Amino acid sequence: MKILLLLLFISTASFAQTWHVTPEGFKYGDEDYQVAEFKDASAAVLYDRVLAYLHRQYKNPDAALSTIEDTQITVNGFEANAVPRSKGGNVFDLDYTYTIRFKDGKVRIDAPSLEMTTLRTSDYKRLDLVTNDTGGFLTGNYGIYKNGKLKSELAKETLETLFSFRFIGLLSAALNESPVTESSDW
Repeated sequence: MKILLLLLFISTASFAQTWHVTPEGFKYGDEDYQVAEFKDASAAVLYDRVLAYLHRQYKNPDAALSTIEDTQITVNGFEANAVPRSKGGNVFDLDYTYTIRFKDGKVRIDAPSLEMTTLRTSDYKRLDLVTNDTGGFLTGNYGIYKNGKLKSELAKETLETLFSFRFIGLLSAALNESPVTESSDW
């Protein structure tokens, strides 16, 4: 419980913005990445802290993580039945990939790329962040945003919460006693 409260405090006090699903895709403010600054922390230290955190988060970190030492970590994950489209409707499996980059004093998290699918009722269905597909249930292709209009508030909120908390955890691990400030300068 104390950890959850700490994460909530850090998310509201240190990081003024959160990730949002928009008609333009996953965004942090106006950008498709988030940069946090950590005073006096080297890229190697930040990399090691985040890598150690990620190793604790995945059952098989060797399969989920690919790295370029002290520079970049790419996370490939899967969560079954993670994203509901509507109450009582289809629930989609989530395949995701995102990259974390490191520089002296900075951590950058790039927006995740997502693939959401389900075989519920033995029909393959796909949920995209944004679609212009007019077929919907006829084609099995759905969008959280369709032709610029929000179609699934539940899926939008689920993804925003999931990745905002996941990224807060990453930045909290990198923080580990280093003061943090927001920046868009990469």
